[in-house]
Amino acid sequence: NLVVLGGNAVGGIAGIVRGKVDIDGLSSNVSVTSTRAISAYNYSIYNSIPSGYENSENLTDVYYAGSVIGVIDAYSTSNPAGQIRALNATTYSKVRNISALGNISLVGDTVGVAIGFVGENVYLENVQASTSGEIYAEQYAGGVVGENRGIIENVIFVSENDDVFNRTSSVMAGIVGLNLGGLVKNASTDASIISSSLNSVVGGIVGRNINGVVVESTFNGKAFGKYVGGIVGSDYSKQTLKNKTSGMSAVA
Repeated sequence: NLVVLGGNAVGGIAGIVRGKVDIDGLSSNVSVTSTRAISAYNYSIYNSIPSGYENSENLTDVYYAGSVIGVIDAYSTSNPAGQIRALNATTYSKVRNISALGNISLVGDTVGVAIGFVGENVYLENVQASTSGEIYAEQYAGGVVGENRGIIENVIFVSENDDVFNRTSSVMAGIVGLNLGGLVKNASTDASIISSSLNSVVGGIVGRNINGVVVESTFNGKAFGKYVGGIVGSDYSKQTLKNKTSGMSAVA
């Protein structure tokens, strides 16, 4: 398989996509490795978590990996250092009919088999992801998306073996590693998600949910770790969880 190596935002097709876009019909089987690089661009604008929540420290340089796209964000930056993200009211990105299938391996801080980061005002629909490779993340690993702040609908992840997720990863989930204010709807997976990390968080659909919503989603796999949920591993939210979990096994 082709392997793409890079810095803070790496994708098999595109590293970073910004602004108003309409993307339809991308497919990739590319393995991706992203590494923390010294950069003038401050990537903490992406992965800083609001104060008062677990792991809320600001990270100077985070790094995203996805077999299709590393980072897709409707926001544009208003200065070279990227300290301010400005959103035009007419800026709205649509991404649909995406597939990431094959012997795909991913390495990074936050990784998704299809996309590393989905920003606010991004609508992602109709995504299929499956891999027989290995997914390793220092922070968040998702079978489809590493970190979501937008809308994800009609997505599926198929696990081809019990060791797709590296067992030392901290937060893992069958669909989204971190759901930060985002919506996940009609997602399904049969993944086996197993962690041996001391303080691991494992969710069937979402690993860590912060002010996000997860609805109409199904987990039919196995989940093992310290903090485990059939739908969400850890939830810091007053939002809605309405789901179905059938044939599920979850062990803490």
